[in-house]
Amino acid sequence: MTKANEFFDELGETISKTARDLSERAEVMYETQKIRSKISGEERIVEKAQMDIGNLIYQRYLKGEALDEEIETLCEEMKQHRNRARILRDKVAQMKGEKICPNCEKTMGREMTFCPHCGTQYYDPEQEAEAEEAAETVPEEAAPEAEEPEKASGETEEKEAE
Repeated sequence: MTKANEFFDELGETISKTARDLSERAEVMYETQKIRSKISGEERIVEKAQMDIGNLIYQRYLKGEALDEEIETLCEEMKQHRNRARILRDKVAQMKGEKICPNCEKTMGREMTFCPHCGTQYYDPEQEAEAEEAAETVPEEAAPEAEEPEKASGETEEKEAE
């Protein structure tokens, strides 16, 4: 039984050593992951700062401030891509029977005049043109009625003059 006891003692030591090794590896992995998470957080902060710098420069470009030629070229390219994306968003909105707010760029119902998200008034050149056409087109029946009150008022003035 001594050999059996030795075997179980060695087996117990091996299991204990393996458990300690696994525990140490798990702790190293945990600490490594914590550090990686911190690195990722710091990199996100740097990326946000870069985005903020880019947005600041782009806003200056939109205001017409003088910029380096290289930066201005990039801003012009960015403006073109934003315009293309806007056109594509408008197409999708039209397909859905909606329109895009010019301020916050969120979708809103086609019949809405004000954006429900930011309150900006929506100006639709097509709807404005239709309204102008409707105002210019007066039905023939309504035209004589519009003239008759003038005649009536003219007759009243003549009677008053007598």
